[in-house]
Amino acid sequence: MPFECVWRLKKLLPLNVKVMSISVNIIGIILSLLMLFDFGYLVKKINTYDNILFRAINIILVSIFVVDSFTYIVDGLPQYRGITFLILAIYFALNPLMAISWVLYCDYKLYDDKNRIQKLLPLFIFHVVIVFVMSLLCSRFPTIFYLDENNIYYRGPYFVYFVLTNFIYLLYSVYLILLSIKINKKSRVMERHNLLFMTYPLFPLIGMLIQSISYGINIMWLMTTVSLLIIYFNFQNTQLVVDPLTEINNRYKFDTYFENYILQNSFVEKNVFLALLDLNKFKSINDRYGHLEGDFALKKTAYIIRKIVDTDDFIARLGGDEFVIIGERDNEAGVNRTIKNIYLEIENYNLKSDKPYNISLSIGYAFKPINVLKNKEWFLSEADKKMYLDKKEKNKHIQLDIIKHEIETKVESEQIVPIEKVDIMKILEKDLNKIEI
Repeated sequence: MPFECVWRLKKLLPLNVKVMSISVNIIGIILSLLMLFDFGYLVKKINTYDNILFRAINIILVSIFVVDSFTYIVDGLPQYRGITFLILAIYFALNPLMAISWVLYCDYKLYDDKNRIQKLLPLFIFHVVIVFVMSLLCSRFPTIFYLDENNIYYRGPYFVYFVLTNFIYLLYSVYLILLSIKINKKSRVMERHNLLFMTYPLFPLIGMLIQSISYGINIMWLMTTVSLLIIYFNFQNTQLVVDPLTEINNRYKFDTYFENYILQNSFVEKNVFLALLDLNKFKSINDRYGHLEGDFALKKTAYIIRKIVDTDDFIARLGGDEFVIIGERDNEAGVNRTIKNIYLEIENYNLKSDKPYNISLSIGYAFKPINVLKNKEWFLSEADKKMYLDKKEKNKHIQLDIIKHEIETKVESEQIVPIEKVDIMKILEKDLNKIEI
């Protein structure tokens, strides 16, 4: 995270430098407020935890610009010495607060875990309070900074430690990003997030470098705003093509991807498959255990699919409980291997899961040379027919197990007369063949 780096010489700043610095801060305030209010978009943004953290970063940044502007106004005015100490104390406290907010935003955006953030928050707040108190005490004990008799600012002997603590936050955010890269190797969405977060320190560092060469104007925070703008617009674009729940591609992205894919490869000899995947009995999970459990089942399914498919395969959530995979394989055996591995991973998850329900998928696929594809609707229809047959068969077995369990329970409680197991199975299978799934 960027830190305070205004190279003050032991003399009063010229008026034109002060005016330019305040002008730069005003530009930063305008840009930050535009991000804060979504550039006037009428669509109301959902108050998700990451959106709240991003707004907090912008509010802190606006505060930094405002406070920094006041430091230029009171610079060299001895009658405002007391106010200057208070302004600088707020400014120095806002520096680590900005760094901490960035770390929390990175952490939540990459790991989606509110609990780990809440555990670290008290320690981070304690650090901000310590910096604020130390800055106030600089009027008596000039540790981080001091003011001379003309109310001109100078760095104190312990200023370097203040800088290092902020730099540690920057390093920690980089560590979080590198760890996320290792964990989410197959997620293209997370790959985009990681690249965005890695570029964040670049512009503030450039600003710091310029300031070290050209004294006077504090452009580092403006460069920080530029980094946030890049992240903001990239996430705005991502929201158009990414499913917010499962963090894989959405239906819109699927439509555009597949049409472009056919156009780009229409004269290439490749075999392509399209697999449709549908959660079995998803409605019953929602009805019996609530929508949060339904959301969890969808996220876990997306995670398993992403884990199993090849890196170059395209996956998307079409809507509801339906997913799609598009990929290239040499033959149908390769497609069946991928599908088998998904089933095995689902089975493995169910064995280890402590949830009161199992995740079950029905899968159907179409496999064709790409140069004979007519359109995506035709390809989807082929896969959908096979998926329907697979779902009908699976639902029949699920229904069979439920009825069988109910009969055995009633037999054990002597509510009905026990009959031979073979007869039960024959009756059930005969009735289930009539069921329309």
